[in-house]
Amino acid sequence: MMVTLRAYSNPTDVLIAKARLDDHAIACAVADELAHLYGGAPFAMPIRLLVREEDVAEATRVLAELDVLQTRGFAVRGRW
Repeated sequence: MMVTLRAYSNPTDVLIAKARLDDHAIACAVADELAHLYGGAPFAMPIRLLVREEDVAEATRVLAELDVLQTRGFAVRGRW
């Protein structure tokens, strides 16, 4: 079963996170990517990043590493 790991208001941010999880072979999906077109602003209809329940801990760790890299000003491009 897939669960929401994080919610984003920016489509670029969710796709960067998805690419990072894909690079670590963690199955994931994006949900509600275009919902804001029908339901209002992105803050009202966030884009959800979904992972399998059994992958939540590892996915959380991987995205925490990504957060650190981004706050240190490293560019997020391609493979790591």
